[in-house]
Amino acid sequence: QADEQVGDGVAKARIGERVWVWNGQWKRPFGTAAEYIALPAIQAVKLPDNVSFEVGACLGIPAMTAYHAVVLAEAGKGSTVLVTGGAGAVSQYVIQFAKAAGATVIATVSSPEKAALAREVGADHTIDYKREDVGSRVMEITGNKPVDCIIDMDIASNAKYVSAVLKPKGSVI
Repeated sequence: QADEQVGDGVAKARIGERVWVWNGQWKRPFGTAAEYIALPAIQAVKLPDNVSFEVGACLGIPAMTAYHAVVLAEAGKGSTVLVTGGAGAVSQYVIQFAKAAGATVIATVSSPEKAALAREVGADHTIDYKREDVGSRVMEITGNKPVDCIIDMDIASNAKYVSAVLKPKGSVI
């Protein structure tokens, strides 16, 4: 197409390539919601043929945010992670990355349907924060052992139970 172009120094073969992008909206009015977007070539990452565009659309901010949170939290084998909003886009990736690293994952949710979504991607336990006391349930699940880290998408709403469930010098990401 005449509207599809590459910038100086970028191979013309990139035109039509299957890609996923990150930071598409930074300093741009429409980001990835636009029909066309101009990005540095490094931000248009090849999408393997066996990965759907739907998956590719989530790799940018949700997956990268989750990955960085899990790394910062040092979540891994033997650790216990509390993830808030376990059915949300970022939290769903946090659950998967933390499980892949070997962590035990507890996810907060707001309904039985959302609990099923969190469990489907790997959460070991779910807590319905609308019907259960999060602090009490975390301690019940862990046998009164505080969690190693909390990865939270809404700390202002959840700060009330951090000191009750987080180990000394634990991380809140």
